[in-house]
Amino acid sequence: MKRTASITYNESVLFKILKENGDEKLWDVWNMLLDGEKSKYDSKGDIPVINYKARKSIDQSGVKRYCWTCNKSLYGPTLKYNNMAKSIPVYHLAMCGKIGFYKLLSDRENENGNEEEGHYWKNRAKLVRKRIKELDSKSFHITHTCGNGRKEGEPDLLNVCINPDHLIIRSKKYNETQTHCHYFLHNAGVRKRKAFIKNRMCSHYPKCF
Repeated sequence: MKRTASITYNESVLFKILKENGDEKLWDVWNMLLDGEKSKYDSKGDIPVINYKARKSIDQSGVKRYCWTCNKSLYGPTLKYNNMAKSIPVYHLAMCGKIGFYKLLSDRENENGNEEEGHYWKNRAKLVRKRIKELDSKSFHITHTCGNGRKEGEPDLLNVCINPDHLIIRSKKYNETQTHCHYFLHNAGVRKRKAFIKNRMCSHYPKCF
């Protein structure tokens, strides 16, 4: 009898942290960060401070979009990994926090009798969880639609955008197609940037700035 090779999928470290601590814990820790609560597990001794308007851009619809930054690279009071205290990059915490936020929206819509909307947000939470599980340096990445993500080889994450609305998990291949947009939107000068936005040259969803 011919043996069929079993296929195994590795779970990302971030998913293991999510699984070990639970959705609610990650959501609580994210809100502790936003509230400026200090922790002995932080990478620095000062309290967390969020700059909610670190960088401003106008998207192709003319809407203002703001990047957020934090004065801490890592945060994670009471989080565990392999049953030991763990701090994680703040934008990773923001990504996990989306699950709690979508669940909150789902519960609110269900309480208001909007079951279809509640089901929609519940599925969004499930999708984020699934994508976090698939994270891998060779396949799926946490990407920034604003282009203000982690730079290759830079250990300091203080300038990385932590606005959850700007975070999405995409394939590495898809992420690389955004490089073209981010060049024009961040490096090409004011005239080229305005022309890029005016002519709606971004084909991504959600749109890059």
